[in-house]
Amino acid sequence: MMLNLTVLSGCSEQKAEDSYLDEARVAFANKEFLEAEKLYERYLRQVPEGDDRLEAWERVVYIAINIRRDEGLAADIYEAMALEYGDRPAQLQDIMMRLADIYEVNFRWQRAYSAWQRLLMIPGLSLERQAAAHLHLAKIYQSNSDYPNAIRHLEDCLALELPAPVKAEALYRLSMAYADQGETALAEEKLLELTTMQDAPNNIQVQGLFMLGDLMEEQGKFKEALELFKSIENTYPNAQAVEVRINSLESR
Repeated sequence: MMLNLTVLSGCSEQKAEDSYLDEARVAFANKEFLEAEKLYERYLRQVPEGDDRLEAWERVVYIAINIRRDEGLAADIYEAMALEYGDRPAQLQDIMMRLADIYEVNFRWQRAYSAWQRLLMIPGLSLERQAAAHLHLAKIYQSNSDYPNAIRHLEDCLALELPAPVKAEALYRLSMAYADQGETALAEEKLLELTTMQDAPNNIQVQGLFMLGDLMEEQGKFKEALELFKSIENTYPNAQAVEVRINSLESR
């Protein structure tokens, strides 16, 4: 008799789980988003071992961002998800990427820094995501004029085996960091590496050539600067800016 009661109890709990989720799914499909949010949250509270918890989490995040327009709430939800999926690297990587992006977009630099650092500590992180974390951490440091740490992360990024677009971006950002520190020779070295890459994206190469022309002009190398600006007069996005520089150099 006890065995039968146990089986019945298990079936009852399973029906309750299915009911919570089914009601939430129906409400979401009918665009009754706030009702769906309440139902998904009930599922998350009452079914701690449910197989569909990730779906429920994703739905409440969607509602927070797209319906409530509350990215602070979305960040709080992702933080709760990070705790739950802390021992599941694949899911945790996705969560931390999204969390870091939300913090960064909202200029919550300290929290963004923490999220990117936590991402780097996750086992099995792909090279692509390692590179993204280093690039974003460098951006945060640069925004606070902490160039040594920005340079450290950009160099760590370039130490990875990177696809050409990522390598080109890292080289450009590193040259900017060196230039901001007054390290002209190092900035020039990285820009030359960028602008001679065979497979760098054209838009980044053009930006690099413009910056290299800038550096040459600052050093009084007017002939070299003029040649560089002329090389991009038909490809640089702001043609007027290049024309001004060419006219100025030709009048010297």
